[in-house]
Amino acid sequence: MTRLARATALDAKLQWRQGIYFVALALTVISAAIVSALPPEAWRLLAALLITNMQFSTVFLVAAIVLLEKGQGVLEGLMVTPLTARDYLLAKVFSLGSIAVLENLALAGLGRAYGIFEGLDWGLLIVGLVMSAVMFTLLGLCAVMRYDTLNQALIPLSLFWAVLELPLLTAFGVPETLLFYLIPTHGLWVVIQTAAGDGSAWMLLYGFGYPLLWIAGSFWLARRMVRGFVLRRIGG
Repeated sequence: MTRLARATALDAKLQWRQGIYFVALALTVISAAIVSALPPEAWRLLAALLITNMQFSTVFLVAAIVLLEKGQGVLEGLMVTPLTARDYLLAKVFSLGSIAVLENLALAGLGRAYGIFEGLDWGLLIVGLVMSAVMFTLLGLCAVMRYDTLNQALIPLSLFWAVLELPLLTAFGVPETLLFYLIPTHGLWVVIQTAAGDGSAWMLLYGFGYPLLWIAGSFWLARRMVRGFVLRRIGG
């Protein structure tokens, strides 16, 4: 087993002990109840729900995990183990992201059973969900790394989440603006809508390309922030 595989397996084990998966299950049950109440023509609402559920299952849960690990001195332990900042980040992406993708595939399947996602392109949906899981996990890490307690992080994280949600307002009839195109969620929103049968090939170039830029940038920033946090703690 490689170093990254061991780190991912350990992350999954710790998240189970911390009750993270029970929180994820509760979120899925709540979302499933909402799906069951949607009419068949409300596919945009279901698409928006998938992205929102993904955000809660990644941004907020990875923030909670990082704050717990800071309190337990886990990050400082990177200095005395072979685990690198890159391994630390990828382990979080794999352990949390895989669960989040499975959750949302289950919700999409439920929507399909209720006749909401009739012409769903499952392959495109899976790609969109995987990109969402990676991007939101990394963005959550970037957003929380500068804080040490939940009280410090709660309001900034909530504001950050509110900004990420803005493009999804179009599902409720809000007119689309240029501002929405600048928010990384919008690219994923395009991919998920296209998977549901409402999109174009040229828009998919933006839908894939823009989030990939954010994934690359947030990975670079998160790695720098993890290294910086460890060095400050060790040096201080």
